[in-house]
Amino acid sequence: MQRIGCWTAIVLTTIGLNACAAPASPQDPGTGQDQQPGPTAATPARTLTLAYRVEPNTVVPKLATPGGTRDVKRLFNASLAFIDTQGTVRPYLAESLPQLNTDSWRVYPDGRMETTYRLRAGLAWHDGAPLTVDDFVFARRVYATSGLGFIAVPQDQMEEVAALDPLTVLIRWSSIYTGAGYLRDTEFEPLPQHLLEAPLAAIEASGGAREAFMNNPYWSAGYVGAGPYRLDHWAQGSEIAGSAFDKHALGRPKIDRIIVRFLGDENAIASNMLAEEVQFVGSFSLGFEYAGVFKRAWAENKRGVVLLHDTAVAYSEFQFRPEYQRTPALLDVRVRRALAHAVDRVALREGLFSGEGDLVETLLSREMPYYPEVERAIARYPHDPQRSEQLMNEAGYAKDRDGFFATAGGERLTPSYRGLTGAIAEREQLLVTDSWRRAGFDIQPTSINVAQVQDLEYRSSHPGISSSQGNVTEASHSRFASSEVSTPARGWRGQNRGGWSNAEYDGLWNSFNSSLERDERNRIMIAMAKLLSEELPAIFLYADIRVQAHLASLRGPERGTPDTLANWNIHEWEWR
Repeated sequence: MQRIGCWTAIVLTTIGLNACAAPASPQDPGTGQDQQPGPTAATPARTLTLAYRVEPNTVVPKLATPGGTRDVKRLFNASLAFIDTQGTVRPYLAESLPQLNTDSWRVYPDGRMETTYRLRAGLAWHDGAPLTVDDFVFARRVYATSGLGFIAVPQDQMEEVAALDPLTVLIRWSSIYTGAGYLRDTEFEPLPQHLLEAPLAAIEASGGAREAFMNNPYWSAGYVGAGPYRLDHWAQGSEIAGSAFDKHALGRPKIDRIIVRFLGDENAIASNMLAEEVQFVGSFSLGFEYAGVFKRAWAENKRGVVLLHDTAVAYSEFQFRPEYQRTPALLDVRVRRALAHAVDRVALREGLFSGEGDLVETLLSREMPYYPEVERAIARYPHDPQRSEQLMNEAGYAKDRDGFFATAGGERLTPSYRGLTGAIAEREQLLVTDSWRRAGFDIQPTSINVAQVQDLEYRSSHPGISSSQGNVTEASHSRFASSEVSTPARGWRGQNRGGWSNAEYDGLWNSFNSSLERDERNRIMIAMAKLLSEELPAIFLYADIRVQAHLASLRGPERGTPDTLANWNIHEWEWR
């Protein structure tokens, strides 16, 4: 709590300095006057300034960028479909979406598929050129060109993209892709053929020059998309400015102009938010501590709104590869279950989030419609030191004279526990270590520096227990599949850093990815959650809470979900 108070003082001091040096907030929906305090000035009631901590290196959906930047890309891009905060799939550039077991979504006995999308009439690019089926055909050609660095999924399963008529696109699939009926951001955005055809033809003719193609201004400040806002200006390291796109597929945005500011320092973001120099702060930009700062500042004047949402689950994963595991006892499921019972999740939630958020014991969001069935199926590990000791005794370990578990020969268990960097992660390690030590586990905590976080081999070769996080989505269950084990042969890539391998789980995961019937997929996911809870390749600890904030005068922002971008409906946002 002392640390949070210190942050509050820093933020409020900064606000005081801003008040002395600057005029009143440039965003006053009642004035209608144009102010010119700096580069972000515009008509106050018709401009929205958003703040993010991380700047993307591109706004192209199919090119990888740092975490937390998908929301920025959304401003300038449109996909065939999107998912709203209710989990409902909606058509976007498409007029309608393929429906399974109809002519629009055919599945053949050998696993190949065909999906047909009907586009809305009158689609256009930001430069005014028509957006047609040919732009999807061309996009597949670009994405399939080797060496350009595009995210491979799902075009690696596309055999062909063809134009049936000016508004109908046919996609032929080489194998089952469960999301084929609602392709959304990062999956298969169109590309403007009229701008990129000549540069692509040049590299195809020469067999090289890929760097020249990707250095084209189109991929950065010269980007032309079809999203709600047209990119007008990009000052690298500072801000992006955009204007409402009149021909946006879902209608012209109600707010005329946006400015996206990139402020790497959390205190700078918070002080700008409270001073109303920015009016919206996106997720992944502020730590949970700032939710309290905002709530206290707005308690009386009601000037702002704080939205908290769970996007990830923190967990402690075990090392299963004997060549790295220095505490072989952790390979015994009874020991892992004993550790799970030793974690005081209620105290952990209180210590990290002041009691906010849900207690979790699975890698799935509570917003999934079948979540009640998951809760009934999984093994639970309530805080119970006595049960923890009983399990350790069954595994052949007893407490020594100092109260720590040891073998019959007196050798104490001293598992290594690596924690991640960051205020919440470091606090997590302290609290979990305290729980385990009080229960009799002589845990040896170590911390990871920034360089080590980026060292894939170091992360994968941890010698005992390691902190990690995964999004609360069905797709995150790949983290425990054998196909995701990080190995030297794969350049240590792969999210399964503990090396857990289970044939039953792999079979379920493969079945999940080859099944298109939603009820069957639900059944499989419940079975996977149950197996994870019983075998415990990791102990799921808590839902990581993300902070969104906006001025109360801004109508439209909603609490995000794991599958939904926070600004999915930004074209509907408006000033009260």
